[in-house]
Amino acid sequence: MDVRFLTSVIGRCVASAEARSMEKMGGLSGAFEIVDVELEDGESLALVVKRTSTGSEAVAASLGTPREGKFFASLAQELGDVVPRAYHATGDAATGAKRVLMEFLPDAVPAGVMFGRGNPNNWALSEEKMSEIVARGGSPTAIDVSAEAFALYAKLHARYWGDEAVLENEWLRGAKWVRGGGEDEWATAQRIAADAWAEVSKVDWPNHLVACLDASFTKVNWDAFQKELRARPWTVVHGDAHPHNILRVNHSTDAARLVLIDFEMVGVGSNAQELGQFLISHMSPAERRAHERDLVRKYHEDLVCALRGYGRGAAADEYSFDACWNEYVAGGAGRWLWFVPYLAKACPPDMARFFNHQLATFLEDHFPNPATVPMPRV
Repeated sequence: MDVRFLTSVIGRCVASAEARSMEKMGGLSGAFEIVDVELEDGESLALVVKRTSTGSEAVAASLGTPREGKFFASLAQELGDVVPRAYHATGDAATGAKRVLMEFLPDAVPAGVMFGRGNPNNWALSEEKMSEIVARGGSPTAIDVSAEAFALYAKLHARYWGDEAVLENEWLRGAKWVRGGGEDEWATAQRIAADAWAEVSKVDWPNHLVACLDASFTKVNWDAFQKELRARPWTVVHGDAHPHNILRVNHSTDAARLVLIDFEMVGVGSNAQELGQFLISHMSPAERRAHERDLVRKYHEDLVCALRGYGRGAAADEYSFDACWNEYVAGGAGRWLWFVPYLAKACPPDMARFFNHQLATFLEDHFPNPATVPMPRV
């Protein structure tokens, strides 16, 4: 990597730089490499480059994932240690190219590892290896990780809560929808899941889950969606909220903390939906049932506090816990009602069965009457 470029973006004189491969573990998307930097003052510095994988540019362009580069070049600068520090970032929606030069996060482990081998993202890890990783970090539980993650989401969500200026960034997923545009894009995304649902075999699917999916897809309607958007708050959201998109940094030390990563789906949307997506994705149904209300309540408290910190006292007063809880339920269900048919076609059967069960139990708990489920959320 060019030392003059590094000197300009780091703001310190670089003597040399050498790139090397970086091992990934569960959930990280894209191509990564570590850049070992030697500064002229004798100090060493490690950086990470994340870019679109070679040969996947067309797919990246179709999915809009270069938006991550735009996010780190702009909105992320206001989020402090909620996200990695980026020294330089670019994203080209037309070509699919993306490149983010960011800080190297030491002793980092995907937070999803703390949720056990039941989750498909952890299947490649042996029981012995997983136990070693968890023990090395002081044995944090899935509940511990979820509470800390929700505190980070609260900071992210509060920063751009209802901020009309962010809607000018049309690369943010959903920004057009909040402004009343982008119907064709939204309808196409809905058709992807609807077509998958029409094609997959329902053999061995729980009857209640099938009934909920059938009911949900009958509700897909642009005008109804627009009415929903106007009825609930919106903010900048991560867009792909699950524990493997979070790193536990300094994992083996008392300074361990979480950092949000992988903003390829960053957008404008429902804050509490992210909490539902997160728990349905990874947490066992038994643990979720026992702890979801407390986790959402603590998130609500953190969000209200953060909103006040940003001078949004009126929004903090207006946003009740009941509103937060109801959107956690509706948003989490709606997001996974879209995901499950899609994953049933895209994933191996054992992986699809896992997510079917996760959603099925959530719907049994919160939507005993299938007619009350929301439309899928894209």
